[in-house]
Amino acid sequence: PYTQFGVIYKLYDLLHVLNKYQDKINLIIVPFTKIQDAIYNFCPESYAITIMRRMMYRISEQISKQRKCLAIVNGESIGQVASQTLVSMQTINEVINTLVIRPLAVFDKTDIISIAKKLKLMIFLFDLLKIAALFLLLNHLKLHQKVKMLVIMNQNLIGSL
Repeated sequence: PYTQFGVIYKLYDLLHVLNKYQDKINLIIVPFTKIQDAIYNFCPESYAITIMRRMMYRISEQISKQRKCLAIVNGESIGQVASQTLVSMQTINEVINTLVIRPLAVFDKTDIISIAKKLKLMIFLFDLLKIAALFLLLNHLKLHQKVKMLVIMNQNLIGSL
């Protein structure tokens, strides 16, 4: 229920454009609402984004193993948001063994926007950013979260599912 159908349609449109430049990408939508609700019920809000991302990585790893993929690729850029500091990325990665490739990791925001304009992706980015901004306004992320605390919260969360 948290992801609107408009977002899903935008993602399909975005993939249609991206598939012109590479092998076909398939969109896999994973029901995440129950996990997200459990995170907000069992974990302090300041840790919610990091714990959510750790859960998403676990799910991504399972899907990548099922599909015999060797890596997970994402669009993270170091330092663009608080959850993308090196410390946070390391904390999130600790829950999986699969290689994570971040092609945009060393690009700054201006470079990413320039690339998106060349590929005619800005219309998609603005729509998706509006949705992401609303979600992120609800969270107060801790920049340097304590790994031990995250492990304890993850264990409590997994035990509740």
